[in-house]
Amino acid sequence: MKIKRKNLIQACLLAVLLLALPAAVQAQFTYTVTDGRVTITGYTGSGGAVTIPATIEGLPVTSIGEQAFAACQSLTSVTIPNSVTSIGDWAFNVCQSLTSVTIPNSVTSIGFAAFAYCTKLTSVMIPSSIMSIGDSTFADCTSLASVTISNGVTSIGDSTFADCTSLANVNIPSSVTSIGNAAFADCISLTSVTIPNSVTSIGHNAFLNCTYLISVFFQGNAPAPSNDTSVFEDDFAFDPATAYYLAGTTGWGTTFDGIPTELYTPYNPSTFESPLPLWANVSLVIMFYVIGKRGLERKQFVPALGT
Repeated sequence: MKIKRKNLIQACLLAVLLLALPAAVQAQFTYTVTDGRVTITGYTGSGGAVTIPATIEGLPVTSIGEQAFAACQSLTSVTIPNSVTSIGDWAFNVCQSLTSVTIPNSVTSIGFAAFAYCTKLTSVMIPSSIMSIGDSTFADCTSLASVTISNGVTSIGDSTFADCTSLANVNIPSSVTSIGNAAFADCISLTSVTIPNSVTSIGHNAFLNCTYLISVFFQGNAPAPSNDTSVFEDDFAFDPATAYYLAGTTGWGTTFDGIPTELYTPYNPSTFESPLPLWANVSLVIMFYVIGKRGLERKQFVPALGT
């Protein structure tokens, strides 16, 4: 009889504990409720790996509000539930310990500078549900080395990846039609980029000071404008970058936005033929030697919150 009573007590305690867990998790967040939907407005937890709940008080969490996690230095990773549709301005701005973030396909908008100055963030995947990547969204994420932009995104905003000094690889899908002003400015680790045939416009200073950029491969006609020398300004670590274009495409002259152009044939693995001229291949070898030997200087910024 005592054993049964003991088991019953243990079961009750476990049930209470399980019921208390969601409440404890929810207590880490401040929030508002509008029309039966929850917006996270702040975080009071201890940091580390944080999973935002899909529901609070039985209501769906649909938004992460402005500056909700801004300057949370203890936050190392965040998982956003697929109930969330929007991430507000500066939502994770200056979270300088944040190394990873999972953005679900439910998110349709990311606000201004939402992840700016997250200096330890190393990679990010933009889901296809987001049509436009907002201005300065990942600006000054100095450890961001790889970006995957899913097919479905149509525009990359102004300064979206500006000063991402470790960014060496970015995938621009064929759904993108415009690249904003200074979108990749000061991405000094970027050595080559492919512009899909869907892109019709490239903004001022889009690749400004990408000093190690050697090759820009265009898969379609020349985007507008074709005479804006600011687009690739100061991309001259070794020689000016070269714009390579395909046969049959139009709008190309001897230069494009201030850099020389050259007709190229895509790489043929059966013949081991490279589309790059000899000087470009030699420059790549020299460049990687210099980077490995001396390292690239990284600009460090400690901005005011929300700037």
